[in-house]
Amino acid sequence: MACIAFSCQSSSLAWFCRFPTAPCGPGAAHVLKFNAMTTMHSQTLFELSKEALRQLRDDQLEELVFRLAEAEVKAKGGPISAVRGAGSSDAADGGVDVRVNVPSTTGFQSDFLPCANVIFQVKKHTMPPGKIKAEMCPRGHLRPSIADQANGAYILVSLEDDCSDSMFQSRRKAMKKALADHPNQHAIQLDFYDRSKLHQWLRQHSSVTVWLRNISRWSHPPANNLLDSIRTTQIEPDAQKDLKNFCDSAFSRWQGLIKDLPEKAPQRYLHGFYEMGFALQDATIVDSLNTLKQRLAVDRRIRTTGWSPFLELPGLQPSYASGQEIIEAWLGQPRSNMFMERIAFSTFWRVSRDGKLYTLTGYKEDDPSSRFYGLTPGQDIEIGQPVWRVGEAAYFVERFCAEFPEVENVLIYLKFSGLEGRKLTSTNNSIWMLDEEINRTPESIELKDSVSVRELQNNMVEVIHKLLKPLYETFGFFQLDLNRVDETLSSLRRG
Repeated sequence: MACIAFSCQSSSLAWFCRFPTAPCGPGAAHVLKFNAMTTMHSQTLFELSKEALRQLRDDQLEELVFRLAEAEVKAKGGPISAVRGAGSSDAADGGVDVRVNVPSTTGFQSDFLPCANVIFQVKKHTMPPGKIKAEMCPRGHLRPSIADQANGAYILVSLEDDCSDSMFQSRRKAMKKALADHPNQHAIQLDFYDRSKLHQWLRQHSSVTVWLRNISRWSHPPANNLLDSIRTTQIEPDAQKDLKNFCDSAFSRWQGLIKDLPEKAPQRYLHGFYEMGFALQDATIVDSLNTLKQRLAVDRRIRTTGWSPFLELPGLQPSYASGQEIIEAWLGQPRSNMFMERIAFSTFWRVSRDGKLYTLTGYKEDDPSSRFYGLTPGQDIEIGQPVWRVGEAAYFVERFCAEFPEVENVLIYLKFSGLEGRKLTSTNNSIWMLDEEINRTPESIELKDSVSVRELQNNMVEVIHKLLKPLYETFGFFQLDLNRVDETLSSLRRG
């Protein structure tokens, strides 16, 4: 029977296969050594990407932390019985999902367990600074489980967070602030583990990686491409509902503005329209509507086109609704300038002090001038227009987020109405060319997502591709090409 031994020296890895008998005499052994390239390839086969961890359910995430703590204790010579788990990460657990209590008087410590007595609180969803105190001090009182950690450590884990250094420091600061009034505040070690930290920890324990791959949902590793870097940030139902209510209220307001217009007025968008809503999660409420107006003005200084979202024009000032804490503008109100009453230019928009934005516009393809490009009102959707218009709004929101440095995630709500009977088409000046027109039949489609501010800053192409892919698929299962999205947004940025 052959035996196999594994050894690791420094950063080099080697496999050794030993055979019990050998021609070189008693006790000798043939040794077969694989080079580092072979071993590194073996590592790659087992390793999971950082973004793949986001597919874990709550219970799987908690078990992952449990197994990592168990492997860490064992690697340092401690008893695995020193690691205990609790129920679901959302259950009433007193703030302890995994506890490590190593019976040691020798100063137990490891890279990921700062001392012998550590408790982990594990959360799948994001934990921004504004939520940390409420988590550590429900009803204004520090959790007893944390208060009892004198000469121990409390570690808060968030799978959805992937922090920059400033984000990490702000979370650590919030944790320390939650302990500010406790007499043992300096005796309790605190740390925050985000997805990158979990992934770093996971890479140290191949046995845990093997377990993770054996979970049924990991049977087929995720594709290794750019789209893997895009989060599907957990959308909190109340936050998404709040954004939808904001959009519905704004839509009702627009309906009230157009009710006295002539029956066939272009500002009614008779053939259809699209709505876009955004909510900056955990945004600090702006102190006044005037300050909000100034922030919007700063973001308008950069224009990707001549008719950008949330536009303010000379002689057409936004209106203030103090009772509703919003600023709004309707660019399509009747006046002597008939140009402004055209479908493509009669936008309605609304922005609130707590970081919500909404805009409603008719399809440019429905304007009579579109016939010049071979488009028929009510029948066509120019293939690049959804990417252009949504991308334009998303770039504005990205800039707007800079006025709210505490914001890390943005909710998105889109609704395209009046699509029944339309077809995807390409015009002579389009960078996208279709061999044939593609029809669709549903009247409308709603799209929802949640993205991080970092994704808007660094991966806008992938964000827009992921967001609009379901819209394009309704046109005969048309596949939205990532490169085409990149080309369109590049053209948009050039202005």
